[in-house]
Amino acid sequence: MKGFWINICGVNVVIVIFLGPPGAGKGTKAKKLSDYFEWRHLSTGDLLRNEVKNETELGLLANEFMKKGDLVPDKIIINMISNILVNQNAGIVLDGFPRTIDQARSLRHSLEDISKKIDKVLFLDVEESKIISRLTNRGRKDDDPKVIVNRLKTYGDLTQPLISFYEKEGLIEKIDGNGTEENVFNNLLKVMA
Repeated sequence: MKGFWINICGVNVVIVIFLGPPGAGKGTKAKKLSDYFEWRHLSTGDLLRNEVKNETELGLLANEFMKKGDLVPDKIIINMISNILVNQNAGIVLDGFPRTIDQARSLRHSLEDISKKIDKVLFLDVEESKIISRLTNRGRKDDDPKVIVNRLKTYGDLTQPLISFYEKEGLIEKIDGNGTEENVFNNLLKVMA
């Protein structure tokens, strides 16, 4: 199975998107999966920080928004991702993007422009009670129960519709994210087979 995906990379870059609610463990699982297949793990937060640090043209532009506390426009983020994908010769796992239908459509069009496509969208499905428990036990400032409920509402309003969007495209793979780290990762590997 691992060899199959590695061989495909020589012909076509495998692009995988991770979706799921806050606290589902997307970042951890995306990193572990990318390490397993020797793919690049691309977190939009890390990407933005790196572009700003390296003072790229897009990084400087993004920084103007970030300094004011504004969201970086989708077009800038998609251009950053496209710049990476143009030269990417191995698989890539997108973590944290897209988050809305508009972003998903823009990403699809941008990928079409560079003759690439999304291969799979992995949705980590976790019960809300488990999410609240996980997040409140992390002890971070933004993990206050009231903030968590608001983050879950925002996720439901903006990101949850992506599941239907990608289901219609036949790309979504639902993974039960309620189990142990090992069980969830093994389920991820099964859907990648």
